Amino acid sequence: GGGLAGAVGTEQGQHLAGLQHPNIARLYDGGTTAAGMPYLVMEFVDGQPLDAYCQDQALDLRQRLALFVRVCRVVQAAHARLVVHCDLKPGNVLVRADGEPVLLDFGIARLLDGAGQGERTAYCTPAYAAPETLAGQPVGVASDVFGLGVILVELVAARRLEREADDRLQPLVAPSRWAEADCAWRRRLHGDLDAIAARACALEPERRYPSVEALADDVQRYLDHRVVVARQGGRLYRFGRGLRRHWQAAAVASLVLGLSGAFVWRLGEERSRAQEEAQVAEQVGQFMLRAFKAADPRERGKGEELLRAAA
Repeated sequence: GGGLAGAVGTEQGQHLAGLQHPNIARLYDGGTTAAGMPYLVMEFVDGQPLDAYCQDQALDLRQRLALFVRVCRVVQAAHARLVVHCDLKPGNVLVRADGEPVLLDFGIARLLDGAGQGERTAYCTPAYAAPETLAGQPVGVASDVFGLGVILVELVAARRLEREADDRLQPLVAPSRWAEADCAWRRRLHGDLDAIAARACALEPERRYPSVEALADDVQRYLDHRVVVARQGGRLYRFGRGLRRHWQAAAVASLVLGLSGAFVWRLGEERSRAQEEAQVAEQVGQFMLRAFKAADPRERGKGEELLRAAA
């Protein structure tokens, strides 16, 4: 048969069938039913769609991002084998009970590279498809970067994007604007995560991250409180990232500086008090000496000896 099922028997199909990775569902076989319907036989994966898993497990922002990075690493592993997905969406990423993501339908669009535009786009999901995919142009790494960018927006905004046909050639809305007002981490989406999503979902392929690995690395930089490449912030931004990354050392340094300042202040207070007490003692001595002299001039020497003895 032709189309998708027929492509399984080709050299590309055999290459996909040989794609072995613990986080990628295996493609075993394909064919056409008696009624002429194409089918594929793939490995069964017991898991939940990515977005449903995040929702049911009540994952916070950092947990969602860490899971997203793991998904990116799987996609990058396939890219290293010269296989692209071209239909990345939450429904094609199942998360098992142990928290490991498994990707489905890997490379099906690549199987259709020789097909016409209509057949090729029939196997992609328009809401997650890159502009060049919708235009029937050749798919590649940049197409997967875009799909992952859309997934990222939905994961961090905790809300499914609503991309109508007329919106699919327009820039995606920023996560911080798409998140609901009651989203617990909405304010944290401003800046770094907005910038990462904007670069991953750039309309022009050349303006996106050059690889899925670069996208994953930038998200990991955010998690590590390091400078995000997509942000291109100034010195104040870089200083803030460094301070956030080394907050423990900064806290210890602040504590030491505070204690040192308190110690120096205490020494100054003690010194001032000692000087005041010395001045008072000298004034008292002078007063007593004058008193002795006024009482009996002949006792002047004795008075001075008495003061020296008292000192």
